[in-house]
Amino acid sequence: MMKTLCVAALVLSLSSVCQPAPLACEKLLQPVDKAPDLSGRWYVIAISSSCILQLVARVLLPSVHVEVTSKETPNVFDYLIKLKMHGLCANETFFQENNKLMDEDSNNTADGDPDLLLQTGCSDCIVTKGDSVVDLLVLFSRRTNITAAELKEFETQAECLGLAKPQVLDSDHVCQPASLACEKLLQPVDKAPDNNKLFDVDSNSRRRNITAAELKEFETQAECLGLAKPQVLDSDHAAAIEPSHFDKMKVSLALNVFRKATSAGLKYMVQQENRPLSYLTTAWFLEQVDRWFDLMSSRHPITVLSRFKMEEYQKAIIVLQNIVHLFRGIKI
Repeated sequence: MMKTLCVAALVLSLSSVCQPAPLACEKLLQPVDKAPDLSGRWYVIAISSSCILQLVARVLLPSVHVEVTSKETPNVFDYLIKLKMHGLCANETFFQENNKLMDEDSNNTADGDPDLLLQTGCSDCIVTKGDSVVDLLVLFSRRTNITAAELKEFETQAECLGLAKPQVLDSDHVCQPASLACEKLLQPVDKAPDNNKLFDVDSNSRRRNITAAELKEFETQAECLGLAKPQVLDSDHAAAIEPSHFDKMKVSLALNVFRKATSAGLKYMVQQENRPLSYLTTAWFLEQVDRWFDLMSSRHPITVLSRFKMEEYQKAIIVLQNIVHLFRGIKI
């Protein structure tokens, strides 16, 4: 459904626009011969992508800039993404190989499909094209604003790729300082509590219930981070451990167990608390069932199993085939 809406939106947005000349597209879609020095600050001027990302950019209209610093290893950079939208930040590392940019995995090696640096007539700009998950074209500049001609060239590049008209982001990058409340609540603790004693899930409390004031403080922490209002979990843990006849038919109870958070908790217990390695088998099983549930409970199975992205389609099919093999061979 969502993919269909994206296609429809693109068709409507391009139906009344003349397509750029083939020679212009051929030049603009060529990767650069040599990448510029990427160190320093780059401002995100505009993006062009699938309709859902266009909608997010249009509604939220954040300002985004990236701080890039080179590391000791040649062609390896750290980059800090800053959004003037609840003060969100993300710190990542990438590799540069000529005109290609690639993420770094946990083993400090290149990971995933590379982003390409495309040609641009703007002397202090770079244009990146990525298609690992969704098609994404991004225009960066050393300046907070560029000329109309430079923006027009980027719009032409997007047209050449069949993408929607680029959304120009906010050019105001001056962030207001965080409030004193947020500054205090987002500070790490000086000393962690005793990990050998049992914690309940709700706000990492030793009690099954907390006061309204304590919950309010946790909501404030989430708000400082720009996150959604916290979801309070059910405090009746007995029902989950020894469910009644009717409770056993509730999907919600199963979802509290078969999810990535439970799997991550088991892995943590093995790595940090020296629990039995058999926990990892349970963690793996929970991940498989969680992924299976996500695929089968999607509101639009056609989108989930769409052949539009064959790589993602093949991954989904492999997951389902593995689940069939797992439950056919499982022995209790």
